[in-house]
Amino acid sequence: MCSGDCRDMDASPDPAVLISATLYLMSCHAMNPCPRLADMVTRHLCALSRVANMPPTLKATCRELCGKWERLALTSCRPGLRAGYIAGPQTAQ
Repeated sequence: MCSGDCRDMDASPDPAVLISATLYLMSCHAMNPCPRLADMVTRHLCALSRVANMPPTLKATCRELCGKWERLALTSCRPGLRAGYIAGPQTAQ
């Protein structure tokens, strides 16, 4: 369940801009996991789940993903987490 606080986001955002920004932030997080980026993704997904003219299926998906990204924001960049991904594969010498 999405509990992200998106009250400070524009009351009537352009869904296309929000979707583009969310995808961009997700891509940035994939390259450099960071709790701040995960939090920003959470806030964008929360805002998307509240856009009036969004299809119900997309709203529900955004709500579900918002909860997952909230949890990810709490675990991103913890020592040892995804170390192989961040550092790259280790090669034997």
